[in-house]
Amino acid sequence: MKRTHKGLLASVSFFALTLGAAAQAQVDVITVTAERRAASLQDVPVAVSAFDGEVLRDAGVNSAQDLQLIAPSVTFSQSVNALNSSQNIRGVGTSVFSNAVEPSVSFVVDGVVLARQGQAYVDLIDIERIEVLRGPQSTLFGKNASAGVVSIITRGPTDTLSAIADLRVAEGGERALRATLSGPIAQDLGFRITGNYREVDGHLRNVFDGQRVNGGDSWGVRGRLDWTPGDARFTLIADYSEQEDNCCAFTQVRATSPFLQAVNGPVLTEGLGNRDLNIRAVPQSTAEAAGVSLEAEWMLGDHTVTSISAWRTWDFFNSGDVDSTPDTTGTPSQLLGPNPNWPQVGSLNINDGRTDLTQFSQEVRIASPTGGAFEYIVGAYAFFLDLDRRFERAICFIDLDPCPQTITPAPGVTLPGQLSSFFDASVENRNLALFGQGTWNLSERLSLIAGARIIHEQIDYTSVRTNATLRPGDLPLEPFFDVTGRISDTGFAARLGVMYELSDAINLYATYNRGYKGPTVDVDFNTREGKVDPETSDAFELGLKSLLFDNTLQLNIALFHAVFSDYQAQGFNSGTPGVPGSAAFILDNVGEISTAGAEVEYVWAPTDRFTLRGGVTYTDAEVRSFPNAQCFQPVSQDPDCTLPEGVKDISGGRLSNAPRWRAVTTARYEHPLAMVSGYAFAQASARYQSEVQYSISQNPNTIQDGFTVVDASIGFGPDDGSYLLSVFVNNLFDQNYTDFLLQHPTETATLNIFQFAPRRAERYFGASLRVQF
Repeated sequence: MKRTHKGLLASVSFFALTLGAAAQAQVDVITVTAERRAASLQDVPVAVSAFDGEVLRDAGVNSAQDLQLIAPSVTFSQSVNALNSSQNIRGVGTSVFSNAVEPSVSFVVDGVVLARQGQAYVDLIDIERIEVLRGPQSTLFGKNASAGVVSIITRGPTDTLSAIADLRVAEGGERALRATLSGPIAQDLGFRITGNYREVDGHLRNVFDGQRVNGGDSWGVRGRLDWTPGDARFTLIADYSEQEDNCCAFTQVRATSPFLQAVNGPVLTEGLGNRDLNIRAVPQSTAEAAGVSLEAEWMLGDHTVTSISAWRTWDFFNSGDVDSTPDTTGTPSQLLGPNPNWPQVGSLNINDGRTDLTQFSQEVRIASPTGGAFEYIVGAYAFFLDLDRRFERAICFIDLDPCPQTITPAPGVTLPGQLSSFFDASVENRNLALFGQGTWNLSERLSLIAGARIIHEQIDYTSVRTNATLRPGDLPLEPFFDVTGRISDTGFAARLGVMYELSDAINLYATYNRGYKGPTVDVDFNTREGKVDPETSDAFELGLKSLLFDNTLQLNIALFHAVFSDYQAQGFNSGTPGVPGSAAFILDNVGEISTAGAEVEYVWAPTDRFTLRGGVTYTDAEVRSFPNAQCFQPVSQDPDCTLPEGVKDISGGRLSNAPRWRAVTTARYEHPLAMVSGYAFAQASARYQSEVQYSISQNPNTIQDGFTVVDASIGFGPDDGSYLLSVFVNNLFDQNYTDFLLQHPTETATLNIFQFAPRRAERYFGASLRVQF
């Protein structure tokens, strides 16, 4: 024991001497656009997590889903495809199947608001910085920002011709290449073009056919032109990408259904460590995205006028296995129920849909000069969305592929072999807004802030499901409907605040923000008529932003409390027993939810060799009022369930995927290598998350225990930055965890828990090489 203490003391002493031998450093404060104009992170009265491109690269943040690795207030809810997955901030997000619903957390890329979060779930390439704005941001960002904003800013052209290439390889068949060429074309005209390719084998194994699942490949290209004649600036950006995945399948954790036990029991090992599945229909998803935006900025006297015009399209297809079996036995499935006229075998052998989305937006704003007694921004915004959705589903009555036209379950009895249906839906969204924000600088240290946004939104929708079938001879799959309608609303968002500069290094602020997300309808395969009311939020925040100890420590703290009224969420209705296809996810307004807590973020750079950055978030996110929530399945195990309605009061329950505690920290040390005029580095990152409930229905079987994950990397490169070679290990201690737990969607009469197991829930090694000139 004494030797251990001496060794630890020697290590700490050596570390302190090493830091002391290096030159004193200062924290590089990032410039952000959280208030729609450039300002220091420390000067904006907004809780912002900001990360530049180097930090993102070093942390292995390759997609928007990876933001939870470095932003403690962010969590990600994985679903069966990108259309239904969700990014949450401070415990609040939106994960629903209805195509008319917008997310509560808005994604903005180079000033362009994305209509759906799934459009952002692509590889992050050539990024200047990412800003995570926590809490309602509806006043300045408008569309779908009632819980927060993720703003992604890409890099601009360089002054001289330069090129960068990043190659990454890792276990699991991961291979990724990114390349950028940038430079001037003529005086005041520069270009930047970036391309990427990535592929990865799936980390799950399908025992039915040996195929790897939950992998895929993608590629994309983005071009940019910047023209800066005089005081004006014009930026033209165009991009195109394609993505093809065999994702996202869930694996069996626990099954008590006789059907699942009979089919999967002999070949699957249950538990959170299970990485095998047993399905005939491997999930598939493809996405094709393209867009063009033009940002123009010019001076009007001493004011700055900014215009952003953008067009984007996103075509997304997904198909997935639902019954979680290859349907290779005659064991009864609860999917079909006890009806004696049906054979006791059933599979959802077709379950796919296509979404075609086109959006156009136009924003114009004018900003006064800074530094005066009164500063302001005023603007107008218009957004137009056209979305078409087609979904197909078929249930086969017998274990044959393809499903036979007819079957004979008993002598003299002939029945269709398959029941099927499809629905077609369209959503047209028109959003018009006027907004503004003013800052009164009452003194050199005291400022008052006031802003507002008036939003008018109109949604035209159709949703049709007839008795037509996918092929002649199929039995129609109910219910049938033909719904057409229009909803509209005029909403109001607001912002009030005060900021006081306690010293040159410390700023204090207090704000009130009213967020707004417009009305919607439940447009889905099981559409029900009825308007879903707008979602509004009232949020209060106290913040401190500081640079301490000769600017070697950046310490930012925020206390927050927000109440969301008419929160738009999704429950599950198990349907009518014995009626195939009657089970449905139902969109509704939760009466009221709240989120409150504290956030601490820090960057400490005591020397130019060592940096420690991270943050801690405590979030108390709960349902304040939801008297008619869906019971969890099986309802026989829900002691609070009211039957036969199948509803209960979940007031006081936890929000889905909202852990009370999250903490992330990264330590990086660089040491000079005099012999080669370069440096070597070592980096370690740790993230902790406390227990989390994944079901808003408060299912005790969908709780993930707390866990800690550690990543590490080492590498070296020359001082001129011509290359950087590194090796890394993700999940160093092989800590198992899950991204989502759910009750099986069709086997609902018994307890059957499945999970989305992420690739990062297992240890794997890799290497990367960055070359530039």
